[in-house]
Amino acid sequence: MRAGAWVPVTGARVLQKNATGHARIRQSPERVGRQARALTSPGAFYTVAHRFDPRPFQPYSPPAMPRKAAQVSEADKHAAAGGAIAVDRALFVLSVFRLGDGALALAELAQRSGLYKSTLLRLLASLEHAGLVQRHADGRYGLGPEVARLHAVYAASFSLEAVVMPALRELVNATRESAAFHVEQGEHRLCLYRVDSPQPVRDHVRAGELLPRDRGAGARVLRAFAGEPGALYDQIRQDGVAALVGDRSPDLAGVSAPVFGPGGVLAGALTLTCPAARYRDGFRADVLQAARSLTHALGGTAPSGTPVSTAAD
Repeated sequence: MRAGAWVPVTGARVLQKNATGHARIRQSPERVGRQARALTSPGAFYTVAHRFDPRPFQPYSPPAMPRKAAQVSEADKHAAAGGAIAVDRALFVLSVFRLGDGALALAELAQRSGLYKSTLLRLLASLEHAGLVQRHADGRYGLGPEVARLHAVYAASFSLEAVVMPALRELVNATRESAAFHVEQGEHRLCLYRVDSPQPVRDHVRAGELLPRDRGAGARVLRAFAGEPGALYDQIRQDGVAALVGDRSPDLAGVSAPVFGPGGVLAGALTLTCPAARYRDGFRADVLQAARSLTHALGGTAPSGTPVSTAAD
């Protein structure tokens, strides 16, 4: 196409062409921009520029999206699948308060939760509004009065039986052996709750019966985690479980693990019993898992150093 000819731009007369092939036209900047985009599409022969911006047209590039944090916070690790992340984070902030904590500084809360301080401040504002935390005069945060009210409501409606019995039934369904929950009572141990094995051959103990405090897996666990000295009790504390055959009766085997309440206080012993001939090592893992789940259901925490599994499992 020779100089001075029309280019395929409606209403745009070419005045001159430069060495790079750009055309100088007479029309408004807004229209030039539209025509430039049209001419730089596939099949166009010319790139149109104008005296207001002689640079060639550059395609639009959207801004890069912000990257996610490289490290996932402890709060997000414990988030519920399909839940609201903000709620999960706020509840996790409450959970980082431990027995003996009076009030915590913002830096300590951030360290325990793994949340950024800016995020933490927004969560604390909502929790303070709900009365679940309170901000002290020195700027530190403690649990609020609403926590005490909720605890009173929970304590008034709490039923140990309603929590323990489902755990015993689940253990019996998994093992087909008898399960019981023992507590200390004076010089004896009390079988507080029990679910019998569905098999006809089993030991016959009923809820409410008193048993020896110095024989049987349940008794050994209660004494071990009450601080009883001795090599056997040291081993039980180290393993977190007692698995004994013939300790209370020659024909019986028992596996027991401790159950803890709030503050790591020993609540009782979860015990599985069966004929010695039916005992198997896999019962250790079953009982440990059931005891850990029951501890969690009671709102308890195992003391530091108490194992939740063993190498033998």
